[in-house]
Amino acid sequence: MCVSLAFSLLLCCCILVSISPVCPYGMQGHSLTVRDCDGAYQDLKSKRIKGYTFDWGRMLQAEGDTGPFVQYTHARLKSIERVTGTHINSTCDLTPLVSSPEAAAVISWLSREDEVLEQSLADMEPAHVVHYLFKLCRLVSRALPSLRVKDMPTHIAEPRMLLFHCSRQSIARCLQILGLPPLEQV
Repeated sequence: MCVSLAFSLLLCCCILVSISPVCPYGMQGHSLTVRDCDGAYQDLKSKRIKGYTFDWGRMLQAEGDTGPFVQYTHARLKSIERVTGTHINSTCDLTPLVSSPEAAAVISWLSREDEVLEQSLADMEPAHVVHYLFKLCRLVSRALPSLRVKDMPTHIAEPRMLLFHCSRQSIARCLQILGLPPLEQV
């Protein structure tokens, strides 16, 4: 299927869903945005230079690297900030994070954000940003169980909270660059 026909189909589906008076499966408000944006993530994941084949299965997949996964990760990190009550202290001692391989992986990947954005701009490829987002969300998801923030002593909770806050900010920036809204609740 040619790109213009695939884009037209996607646009028609988005318009039909947005004007639909009743949301199926009890989806309301922001949940509808997650579903609508999923097609955009799947499209942006592909490089422009390669041939593009529109596939409904790919657009509607619910597992793996998807738009809802990115939005869920952002909303989950925002929820942690709200619920834990831990102050975001940018001058806290980060040594408690040194012993965690999960934290090291997230920090290492966060440090690549500028490089990825420059590469995306140079190549005019949003796929670089989308791949950065997917990997960051996977790393954060792996780190969350082992880097608990709630009910931890302040000297341990603050560096973890700062790590997750920086991750959430990076996700939000990338989403905004892609023209997608970062959701605070899903």
